[in-house]
Formats: sequence, structure tokens, C-alpha cells
Amino acid sequence: FGGTRANSISSISAAVRETNRRRNGHSWFTMIDIAKAAATGPVNLAHLDVDFACLSFYKLFGTPTGLGALIVKRTVWNDLLSRNDNMYFGGGAVDSIVPSENFLVPRKGLSRLVSGTVHYRGISELKHGFGELNKIGGSDKVFFHTRCLASEMVNRLRLLRHVGGKGAIVIYGAWAEWKSEKAQGCDFDQMRMQIEHMPGPTIAFNILRSDGSFVGYSEVSNLAALASPRIHLRTGCFCNTGACQESLKLTNEDIRQNFAAGHVCGDKNDIINGQPTGAVRISFGKDSTWEDLDAAIEFITNYFVRHNELTDQVEKALDEYVKQNDALRHDGAKADAKLTDIFVFPIKSCAAMRVHRWKMHKRSGKLAFDREFALIDSTGRALRLSSYPKMALIKPVLDLASMKMIISAPACENLILDLKIIHSSDDTTDVSVCGKECNAKIYGDGNVSNWFSAVLGVRCWLAKYDDAKVHNQWANAHHSSGMKSSFQKFAFANDAPILLVSRNSVNLLNVILSCKGQGLVDARYFRPNLVVDVSLGHTATAVMTNPEDLWSNLSIGNITFNVTGKCARCTMVDYDPTSGMKGKTLNALADYRRTKGSIYFGIFLETAECNIMDGEYLYIDVGDSVKYNNG
Repeated sequence: FGGTRANSISSISAAVRETNRRRNGHSWFTMIDIAKAAATGPVNLAHLDVDFACLSFYKLFGTPTGLGALIVKRTVWNDLLSRNDNMYFGGGAVDSIVPSENFLVPRKGLSRLVSGTVHYRGISELKHGFGELNKIGGSDKVFFHTRCLASEMVNRLRLLRHVGGKGAIVIYGAWAEWKSEKAQGCDFDQMRMQIEHMPGPTIAFNILRSDGSFVGYSEVSNLAALASPRIHLRTGCFCNTGACQESLKLTNEDIRQNFAAGHVCGDKNDIINGQPTGAVRISFGKDSTWEDLDAAIEFITNYFVRHNELTDQVEKALDEYVKQNDALRHDGAKADAKLTDIFVFPIKSCAAMRVHRWKMHKRSGKLAFDREFALIDSTGRALRLSSYPKMALIKPVLDLASMKMIISAPACENLILDLKIIHSSDDTTDVSVCGKECNAKIYGDGNVSNWFSAVLGVRCWLAKYDDAKVHNQWANAHHSSGMKSSFQKFAFANDAPILLVSRNSVNLLNVILSCKGQGLVDARYFRPNLVVDVSLGHTATAVMTNPEDLWSNLSIGNITFNVTGKCARCTMVDYDPTSGMKGKTLNALADYRRTKGSIYFGIFLETAECNIMDGEYLYIDVGDSVKYNNG
């Protein structure tokens, strides 16, 4: 789990032998997985005293995948092969068999344990893997190299402290008890002895905030993926629930309550009732370097141990931003704002359509046709720009007068869909949008599917959101209560009908991106429906904080909206909406827009509660004045 090696195997084996003695000959066998241990040093199976050991070769060499080895103790060989109670076998594992009777003669020797065609190509690669291992000095050199890295990592983690001296790291497992000792002078024998008694080169830990609360492992993992260079961490319980429970001091009842709260193995539910459900683990191997160690420490320091202050680069950028906007400040007056852009996304994750005037559903606030279509794969999952960057090149344009959607893409003839004609299938299908299920119907014939599939290079289908069921439910609830239905949906939008960002927020981000030497962005990177421009207030806070963060409600023209929350961002914002090229926008946002596990940018809106008959629309126009109230 965290550096604890197999030094307890001998006691386990002794307990098994005692159990076997008491069971009067009914034997238990012991098997251990030595994949990680073998990848970071020699393994003495005689000392471990186990019956079987298994390993994966890709952990030793990085290749080949899907190939491992089972090592069998000679004293149990005959006992194992004498058993005829195999319920499963494959090609090459039997000498004779009668399918209609209980007659099976297994092959002699260990070949009876090999079912089907062996991995010939992978086996031929092993020679080269062992050759490379020998070139660097064999398992002994790997052993000392990885322990040196791990011990240095532990020492540096222990040095990470917040203001006031509070430790920032909680270490688990064998490394938690390990004490660093320096050898006297150049006594290499003493150094070797110290290294030989070190725990294994895996370090399990959690990070503490300055207030003593835990940072969730999911937050750490997400930010590590944004780091440059990217850092690969394993998080959770590492398929070792017993050691995880022991290290985190979780009771059996805690485990049951966490499950009742929705936590399952492998999920991102990392903090429950203030306590971690797993940990972060760093592992070192033969290819790990001191630069890797430095990068990991720098990452933890920059994101979690800078006392919740902005980095020097961001602080410099903010100061410069304040100077540039001095002329826009005016004392006493409330900041003015106006609507500068309206974007409609007819097909989710494809290009936006910029409009100057558009109609909006009164009962939900959703822009007409916004995200009513999506491209789905054979499993019903909605395709996303972050996985298929060419979606940025698909440009749908709606003509409300003719009720047609014209879709263009490079090197393709335009696809024209007549929205007055029902092109949907009769059957409703479930579409998964960011883990949420939506009702939809396949839209168009095979030609429509072929057009999109040719553009993206993957088989996909156009789906239209099916709101008939939701519409009927809403109508019934509306008729009886005069209120909005709690189950109102907003087509394929993630969380709310309207997403708003301010140009001020984008301008500030661009100052920071420029300071970092990265390309600039515009509002379309954040896929908003509405973009506003706010005249800056007279306080520094108005500059440092995205202005829309403070709003509780607002009106645009004669339409009143409530703010339903902030938009947590993902890697979608990294992709250029015009080319699909990837940048580092989310990384820059993480420097100053991160709140615990989420990076916020922009706000969600919905229209205020009102009793309006179906079929009526409001219109919103670029240039409309924006009046807001701070919450």
C-alpha cells in the first residue's frame, strides 16, 4: 500500500501451515503478486515461503502487455497437477475429451495450465527486456536506485509546511514509521545497509490544506494531469482495501456508511464527512529520474502549499491588469454592463452560431434550438469536443424563417436538414451526456449519419433531444401548480439552460496567459450562451474577482434571471473553438480559479419563476442593458 513489502509473508505462511495441520490434511495454498516487487528489485521466493507467485512483464519492462508468469513451488507441483477438478480449460490443455460424458484427460506437466494460443510475439520480446535490464546493472541496481528516490521523496514531503509550521502531508504505511539516517562520511557499507532496510519504493499519502482539512485524491489527480510536465499518480485504495482501511483508520461502520453515501471503489467521491476515502500514491521504477521527483514536489508545492496565495506570475498579471483598467474605474457609481454576444449551439460540442437577436423559451430560459442535437456513438454516449477535436470544424447554422439547419465542414458538401419535417425514429434511446441520461431519438437517415461519420472519422449518429415526455410532465405540473416543474430538462445542456461569462473575466485570464507565454483565448473557448461586458468598479476586488461571481440575479433587457450556480470547468476549455487545437487554458485557470476540487469560470442562469402559457417566447438582443444584484 505504501512501501510495505512482503516481510510479513513468512508469518502468513506459518499461519496457513498451522491451519492446514488443524484441518487434517485439507490444504490451503498461498500465492502472492510480486509484479511491483520484481520491477524494483530482486525477489527471494525461498525466503517468502509461498506456493505460487505471479508477475506481469510490462511492469518490469513496459512491454509486452497481456503477458505474465506463474511461478510454482516444486513441492506443490505434483499436488497441483494431480487434481482433475478443473472446471475450465482451453485449446491445448487436454489430451482427450468426450463432450457428451464426464470424460477428460488433461495434458501432462504444466502445459495443462496453458489454455489457448500463447503470446508468441510477446514472449519473443522478453529477451530484449531482460537485455535492457542487464545493461543498467540488473535488479540490484534498480533496487538501490528506486529506494534512493523514494527516501528522498519522503524527506521532501515531510519538509512541506504551511504558514505557521503545520505539516502539509500525511504519509501512510511503512514510510510513515521510517526514520532518515545519514551515513557517517563516505561509509558506503553503512549506506548500503540503510537502503537494504528501507521500505519499498511506493509512497502513499494525503495532502492537508492550511486549515487542516484533507485535499481529496480526485482533486490531486485532476490537477496533476494539468501539470507541465504531466504527472501520473495512482489514487484511491490501489486495490488493497484492507491496508487502505487500516491506514486511514476507517472502521467497518465507516466503510458501510461511505457506501451508503454513494462511494464505490474507483469513483471520485474522495472526501466524506471531512475524511478521505483513499489516498495518493507515487511509485518509482527503473526509469524514474531525479527530475521526476523534482517535478512532483514542485507540483504539490505550487498547487497546495503556497498558503492559498496566488503564484508570483498571477500576482504580477493582476497588478498589471489593475494598472491597465485604472481609467475605467469611477468612485461611487454602480458598474454598468451590457450584453455583447449571443451564442447558440444547435449541435452539442460543435461550433457555435453567433446571433444578434434570438428567441428564448419563457418557461425555461433556454435559447431556441440550443443543444437540441448531439452526435452519439454506438453505445449511446454523446461525443465531446475534448475527445473529437474535429467537432469544432462542424458549423451548424439555423434559419428560423425557413426552419432549416445548414451544416458545413471542410472539404464536405453542406448538409441541409429541414426541421419542419420529422426525421426522427419512433424509438426513444438513452443518451449519456457527461454521465447523465437523456431521452433522444435518432435524427435523419443513413446519409446524415454517413456525413458526420466521414467528417469525424468515427461511426456516429445525429440524435435529437426528445422532450415530449418532459413537456407533458411539465404541462401537468404547470396546470396544477402554476410553477416550473422540478424535473424540467434543458435539452443536452449539462446543468442549466443558460451559461454566461463576462469579457472582464476573459480579459483577466488573457493577461495571465500572456504572462505565462501561452496563446490568448476569447469567450467562445468557454462555450457560453451569453457574454456581457462590465465597467469595472472602484475596488481592487472588482478587478481581482470575476464580476459575475458575486451576482445572485440579473435582468437583461426585460428578462429576469436567477443565478443557479457557477460552472465547474474541464479540459473542454483547452480546445480552440475554431480549429480544435489544444492549449493550456484550464492550467492557467487552476492558478487562481480553483476552489478545492473544482475550477470555476462563468455562471449558470435560468429565468425567474413565472406563469406563462406554452408556445410563447421572449427575445433577447445584443446591446441589451444588464442590471445585476450581488448576492
